[in-house]
Amino acid sequence: MDEKRKLQREHLRHHLMVFDRNTDEITGYLVDITPEGIMLTSKNPVELNTTFNLRMLLPDKIKGSRQIVFDAQSIWSRKDTTRGFYETGFKMLEIGNGNSEAIQILIKVFGAPD
Repeated sequence: MDEKRKLQREHLRHHLMVFDRNTDEITGYLVDITPEGIMLTSKNPVELNTTFNLRMLLPDKIKGSRQIVFDAQSIWSRKDTTRGFYETGFKMLEIGNGNSEAIQILIKVFGAPD
């Protein structure tokens, strides 16, 4: 897999739950985030090259909301043979300006120190 990321991945102090907005089922837990994409870990594989309507629960209110709503496309996936979970990378597709700002605040406030 070629490394095409422009921005550094940011890990958070919390593993936030991310849900499919259509089914309200958990898609996975946030591993890291950039303003352009996320990586999730999950028990089950995620279908690749698919657009998902997602909702990420926040640890506290940001810009008056406890969630960020966005669309993202699954672009790669691999199985972590050590833990048995799947890791999947998503590219953000549809994210409103307010949500983009909320992601930047999330990274700043809840980012894990290096």
